[in-house]
Amino acid sequence: MFTHLHTRSCYSFLQGGSHPEALLEQASALGMSALALTDMHGVYGMVKFQKAARNHGIRPLCGAEIIVDHAPIVLLARSARGYAQLCRILTSAHGNNRLDPHLHYDELCMHELDDIVCLSGGYRSRLRQYVQDRDERGAQAWLQALRTAFGDRCYAEMSHHQRPGETYELERVHRVATALGMRCVATGDIRYAKPDDYKQTDIMACVRNGITVFDDHAEREVNAEA
Repeated sequence: MFTHLHTRSCYSFLQGGSHPEALLEQASALGMSALALTDMHGVYGMVKFQKAARNHGIRPLCGAEIIVDHAPIVLLARSARGYAQLCRILTSAHGNNRLDPHLHYDELCMHELDDIVCLSGGYRSRLRQYVQDRDERGAQAWLQALRTAFGDRCYAEMSHHQRPGETYELERVHRVATALGMRCVATGDIRYAKPDDYKQTDIMACVRNGITVFDDHAEREVNAEA
């Protein structure tokens, strides 16, 4: 059974459109046995997520999405020790800038990472940026850097939201990862529980970027596939 490993909730302020309970209800309805919560910059909703997961008989996976060198990656804790490592990483990111938490790669590598799984990130990740720019050397160098930090616990993330040219981009991601002997993982890069929640998530993107619903912006999703 497929498990979503990259999921934002409403605890990703203005970047996720559904409560953890709603995400778990939908996962249960789809027959899923596990679900990861990976909110931006923190584990704010993790207590409610874990309690609701027990009620639904779903295994909760703990993680977060953090900004490293100006682009997101996803970190998943493998155990209680990994969760502690994740929390220390998040604390360091918030220490750099409370309003814009982030880390540089060298700062990330200063932390214990041996009980954390890393996904390279979704559409706006550094890997995908390199691929969109047709810079395979840059893509390989970034994946290699992540593998240096996380070892065989690092995966090239592949999520498809039916954006123009995305199939071609993912073929390049797969080719780059395969050339390095790195495994790929399919994710949904989820922002809301059901397609009907797309509109409210789109409005959040407009608020976040200070635009109206009539304005185009790169951070607005092009459809309800997330």
